[in-house]
Amino acid sequence: ALSGFALLFHGVNMRPGKPTLVAHRPGPPAAFICGLPGFPMSAAVAFRVFVAPLLQQLQGGGAEHPGQAAGTIATLASDYHSSLGREDYVRVKLEPQAHGPPLARPLSAGPALVTGLLDMEGFVRIPAETESLQAGCQVRVLTLDL
Repeated sequence: ALSGFALLFHGVNMRPGKPTLVAHRPGPPAAFICGLPGFPMSAAVAFRVFVAPLLQQLQGGGAEHPGQAAGTIATLASDYHSSLGREDYVRVKLEPQAHGPPLARPLSAGPALVTGLLDMEGFVRIPAETESLQAGCQVRVLTLDL
């Protein structure tokens, strides 16, 4: 309802972070409104996926998609099943190994718990076209820092 702003999207097919929204007002000066979910983990993931790349682009840098973002390569410690057609972001803790990449162990804390942010070291993106990842596969662990 803000004058001059056009809704770009409201609601995304991802977990956590479904109720994310972005609106834009052309400039000069151009402006954006980003609405993040209320749960701490959902807000953190939505910020990393949508807002951080937007801020990088506005500062003259290249916007990165989380699927191509730099991150730590790790070995998934256990199977993870997702819903086909929905992009999932799985919270993980990294466990160093004597040889090879660290293990990425999925965490079970829900998106409403702040402890989920405290315990995690990053998250793994599961693309919408992927139904599951098997233990032992190589994954890219994205961090919340930029």
